[in-house]
Amino acid sequence: MMTEWKTYLRAASRVPPHVAARKAVALSLRIAKQKASRRRAIRTQSYLEGTPVGELRRRLYGLELAVPAEQTVALADTTRLYLDHRFDILGSGWQEIRHGLRRQGLAGHAYPPGPAVEADPAGQWLRGRINPANLAESQRIWRLIEPPYAPIDWQLDIKSGYRWSEGAYFRDITYGDRLGVDVKVPWELARLQHLPQLALAYRAATAGTPGFEPAERYATEFRNQVLDFLAANPPRFGVNWTCAMDVALRIVNVLLALDLFRDAGATFDRPFLDVVTRSTAEHARHIVEALEWAEAGRGNHYLSDILGLLFAAAYLPRSPETDAWLAFATREFLAEAELQFLDDGGNVEASTAYHRLSGELLAFGTALLAGLKEDELEALAGPFAPLDMRAPQPTPVPLRQDEDGRRTPLPQNMFVMLARAAELTRDATKPSGEIVQWGDNDSGRVAKLCPPWRRAEGADRAEPPWVEDALDHRAFVAVAAALTTRDDLAAWAGWSADAAVASALARGRAKPVPVACPPMEVRGADPDTLIGEFGRWPEECRRVIEIPLPAGVTQNLRRAAYPRFGHYAFAGPRFFLAIRCPASGAEGGPGHAHAG
Repeated sequence: MMTEWKTYLRAASRVPPHVAARKAVALSLRIAKQKASRRRAIRTQSYLEGTPVGELRRRLYGLELAVPAEQTVALADTTRLYLDHRFDILGSGWQEIRHGLRRQGLAGHAYPPGPAVEADPAGQWLRGRINPANLAESQRIWRLIEPPYAPIDWQLDIKSGYRWSEGAYFRDITYGDRLGVDVKVPWELARLQHLPQLALAYRAATAGTPGFEPAERYATEFRNQVLDFLAANPPRFGVNWTCAMDVALRIVNVLLALDLFRDAGATFDRPFLDVVTRSTAEHARHIVEALEWAEAGRGNHYLSDILGLLFAAAYLPRSPETDAWLAFATREFLAEAELQFLDDGGNVEASTAYHRLSGELLAFGTALLAGLKEDELEALAGPFAPLDMRAPQPTPVPLRQDEDGRRTPLPQNMFVMLARAAELTRDATKPSGEIVQWGDNDSGRVAKLCPPWRRAEGADRAEPPWVEDALDHRAFVAVAAALTTRDDLAAWAGWSADAAVASALARGRAKPVPVACPPMEVRGADPDTLIGEFGRWPEECRRVIEIPLPAGVTQNLRRAAYPRFGHYAFAGPRFFLAIRCPASGAEGGPGHAHAG
């Protein structure tokens, strides 16, 4: 906490006294609100009372999504592992995740296991784990689970063996202060990005595709895992509510998975759907309360928060509150897209991996807004219910007429930006299909509908052979191609379940974007010019390495220049060279470039 206050004091010293005073008052009020919210959550249940009036809206209908034969083996194998509660989390290898596991630890740091659990149908095993105010509702949700079912330990770092407490208020939880412990491990699992894959397996099984389990196994497991998570992670309690970004990505994946199941013919009981509807509202309210907004330096976290709120508001029944959420999220999404993407298509965070994550946020948000129905667009006009948040309040969102006469909140530039971002990813991809890794990489994704699985080299036949290739970013390019009708990008990227889902979200309202032409101030930048500049540097500032190449290797190269992002490439069938050279003084968001 002392470090946090030092940060505030340093920031205050850089602004005029009257601005510092205003910010100090706002900070004091915010802290007081947070303390009051904590007291309420601990004294009374943090689950919402009752269920939002109406049913969750559906956004996917008649989806054309046949998984190619070469992808079905991996889909069948990996979803079978999910049925057994085995997951590969950030390179952990396929591990069963349950209560009471003893782990070997990481870098010599191992932590004692939590108690093993004999989960009873009534949910008595939750007593002593869930805070008293939430226990009764947690047990009610647990009783909806269809036995037999063993609970997943959602609080566990499967690598170190450390686990957080599901009974702790989210603002009381600490992380980053224990050796060998990685909070991103439970966060990654709790994004629930494997759930849409269960829905794709259900679709394949109902179609009679060989190699899959009976279809109802996937639907039942989806239902049970959602209920398990919601029972064992009451709103605002436990480690999986500490980061709004992960809360946002989780609700996006739950809603997509539910829609995918229902589009494939699955039906779910009303008590389960009521729990999911209420949880969608709980996720949205938490995002609003914990928005990762700042006046400067906003990046993928805030953009993720906005996408999660956008999805929640678009799926929940209309009400003054959800209309305000939708308007706020729409306005912020459009503004952040302009702020976080450069005019050459690159993302301000200066990392090819984070460029993919932010590009997917841009793509799925664009798809959802493109698919809003005419009556849903009325929610963007106001008046709006007041929202208790730090960020600016919602204001009316301008609507434009597209070429078909339909109203839309999306400017044409959103689609141009998306195409340029996809072109950068294409031009940063080596012939192997993997990107050049500029900057750092935490493998972040919006959704993993059909991940790029590859067979692990030398894998033991007794072990699952599938490893997700985090450097294969072609799915993002496929999504962008589908939304911009760029056949060249689609042919390059190949098939993607993500693209089919994005097209369905957009209700087929793609916007044609011609082969992108860089902005005028970028047009003169060329790799040859860049290399020529190296020769004019002082000798002590450069080093020359000459690599002899076979004749003809460098002929007919495709050249790419992204000066604002700082990526230059020469690519051909037998040659690939990428150069990292950010422009002097180029913008940077939170920053993942790791430039020396």
